[in-house]
Amino acid sequence: MESVTLTLTLGHGPLPLPTKPYLRLASGSFWPEEVGAKDGRERQLAAGLFIIATPTLPSRQEHVRVKPAQVVEVEGATLEILEVGANEGEEPAIRLRVHAR
Repeated sequence: MESVTLTLTLGHGPLPLPTKPYLRLASGSFWPEEVGAKDGRERQLAAGLFIIATPTLPSRQEHVRVKPAQVVEVEGATLEILEVGANEGEEPAIRLRVHAR
């Protein structure tokens, strides 16, 4: 299985996937969300991952809220979310690994 790692900064995209050019990804809607058990809640940065599939017309768009360690299956590819965050002074970004099937 071939894989590639991508980084999508805020508002980046739509970016065609090198292994699946009919799939395009874009990012946006970065904000903290509560995660964890009921008694141990913490806030973690999450983001909107926009997935545009263009094998047919009209193209289909899906919006998924993503957090680190999440896996999204789409149109012959597995998107493994590695990181959602920002270093101080930098734009927030989604770093993900794309596994082509």
